[in-house]
Amino acid sequence: MDLGEGDISPKEYEYLLGMPMWSVTEERVEALIEEMRKKKQVRDVLERKDVHALWVEDLDALEEVLTKHEAQEEADRLAHGVKRSEGGRRGRKGAKGAAAKGGAGAKKPAGKEAAQPKKGAANAQGKLNFGEKK
Repeated sequence: MDLGEGDISPKEYEYLLGMPMWSVTEERVEALIEEMRKKKQVRDVLERKDVHALWVEDLDALEEVLTKHEAQEEADRLAHGVKRSEGGRRGRKGAKGAAAKGGAGAKKPAGKEAAQPKKGAANAQGKLNFGEKK
């Protein structure tokens, strides 16, 4: 079957033919139209935003969820009386142990590398640095 310009393939509406007729009510159609309107609004807002703004919003949301999760873990730990491991998150070695072995906590030589914060490191306000230009 050859389709002309502007013709719609039967495959495009096949799902409608298989849909029970009782589910095609005026209320259902109105609800779907309203849902489509809301989705278009969300899409329009996202299209107007800068990629970096979206990235920062996602990171802020992640940080908020992570903070809540860590607070819940801490509350669970205190409720069960479990002793916290040294170093905090994910059981990392404390700074003393790592520095003594030349690991992550070891002092690095001063210079250009030492002056720049590491990507992904938190600054004094607790905000994460991902190599953003100021």
